[in-house]
Amino acid sequence: MATIEKEKIVTVPKNGQVCLGKALAGRTIIIQSLDDGSTLITPGSFIPDHQKVFFTEKAEKQLDNFNKYQAELKQEHSLDILKKIVEDK
Repeated sequence: MATIEKEKIVTVPKNGQVCLGKALAGRTIIIQSLDDGSTLITPGSFIPDHQKVFFTEKAEKQLDNFNKYQAELKQEHSLDILKKIVEDK
């Protein structure tokens, strides 16, 4: 569990805007309203819609299979690979 590093008490003005400071300027944040009435603000990343396909279970499985294939190739000597290619023809 994280510990509190800084704490600041502010009164939220009528427009509802609160300044988070320069440390978070330009960053993406997630604002979560918890059931106990507290609000959790967490800086993070977000995945654009056109890149979501790379973060699916199917994509992860394909990447795992590719990594296993690459690991197997590294175990074989390159001359052995060439020999197999020639023999298969």
